[in-house]
Amino acid sequence: MPRYELDSAVLLTLGRSSSAKPAPGCTAKEGPLELTLAPAGAKRAINAAEIVAGGYNPSDRLVRFGGTVITAAIFAGGHVRAHERLFPDYAERLDFGEAALQASPTYRQLLNLGWTPEKIDSFLGVQDVSNTTIADIRMASDKGLLDPNDFHRNGEKHGIVLNMGGLHGIRARTILTNWGDIDPKLIVRAPMRDPYSSAAEVAQEVAAIAVNAYVFSGFKPRGDLYPVEERFNAIADRMTHV
Repeated sequence: MPRYELDSAVLLTLGRSSSAKPAPGCTAKEGPLELTLAPAGAKRAINAAEIVAGGYNPSDRLVRFGGTVITAAIFAGGHVRAHERLFPDYAERLDFGEAALQASPTYRQLLNLGWTPEKIDSFLGVQDVSNTTIADIRMASDKGLLDPNDFHRNGEKHGIVLNMGGLHGIRARTILTNWGDIDPKLIVRAPMRDPYSSAAEVAQEVAAIAVNAYVFSGFKPRGDLYPVEERFNAIADRMTHV
């Protein structure tokens, strides 16, 4: 396990990689929907649980990643907008979103380590309704799971450990540094590779990185992310319909 210079950090899992289908006995038009993690989402879920369980020290009851104390594990992500074309009321028909599914292995690991549900709830944060990486961070901030002031502490290097693949991590780093005016050195990434199933998926991620950089041009740090999110969605929709 590599050693990082951070004193403490939030373990942050973002993104969407899942599919939905009608629950048994239900139709596509009515009844509840079941969400299933795709390989990338499942890998992020397992990786987060392994980081937490593997870094737990029972003597002081702290979780560490290398030498960095993990103060919280936050899962932010909701649903894939493409699914709404199949299920118009998609979000309303799900009992929970993708972030809750990705958090489940970590929750179970902490229970196995003897943590109480109350302690787990104070450590785990779930934001389950966004549909882009920009919205993941914006809505996690709105919910109080992420606070930009936490990453500007005098005399303490408190940062973020990203639990995601390299390409997706480039986007997340751009958003976080702009959202919170965070020193890029305070954002590190846990070793992980997203299991892209095709060259087209890789190309799509590379295109998203370019669009992400474009929509943040001229953005003032700590500004409102919502207009940026809307610009990203508008461009992504045009690209989808080309």
